[in-house]
Amino acid sequence: MTRPLCGIFIGGAARRMAGFPKGLLPVGRDRLSIVESLARLAASLGCEVVLVGEHPAYRALSLPTLRDDPAGAGPLGGLRALLSASGNQPVLALGCDMPFVSSAILERLLRIDLHDADLAAAKTHPGAKFETFLARYAPSVQPHLDRALADGQFSLQKLWQTLRVKTVLLDESEQQVTTDWDAWEDVPDDVKALLHLNQTGGPTRT
Repeated sequence: MTRPLCGIFIGGAARRMAGFPKGLLPVGRDRLSIVESLARLAASLGCEVVLVGEHPAYRALSLPTLRDDPAGAGPLGGLRALLSASGNQPVLALGCDMPFVSSAILERLLRIDLHDADLAAAKTHPGAKFETFLARYAPSVQPHLDRALADGQFSLQKLWQTLRVKTVLLDESEQQVTTDWDAWEDVPDDVKALLHLNQTGGPTRT
């Protein structure tokens, strides 16, 4: 059986982080970067891990990288590249800025049956938004995605309106897994203490 493919999405300009690559923020006792932590978790569950998107800061991690297809299409280009590389199997899609993703939630996503759905995604409560990059996408997404790109429509949210979505509802103990560090105000002080500001005000790793 083919190993499940997990894509960690590293695209985006990180404007709210002054250009600092969010996925390289340190997390946990080992002070691994978020991307390294996610890659280790996914690999421990038998997944093949790739980075989706391109950013020179991640090259030192020596993880395989997929270029967006097409380039310039935002997350849809990355998702298309990931699905195209999957060998007609569902893919796991993770955001690079989510430091508290657990093996338990990844296991739930990997186990869920997608024969009657196009994707499964986490939700903190029934009225909350879906976590688009804490999700598992079936190959059936690709025709919808191709049509959207052909129409010049690059919104992931609009694409979701055409898809059958299964909810992975998080219980009270799992709420933290959806936390993201998308801006400097999101990053805890102890993590900031591991970084220092360069002359332009942007952080560099110590």
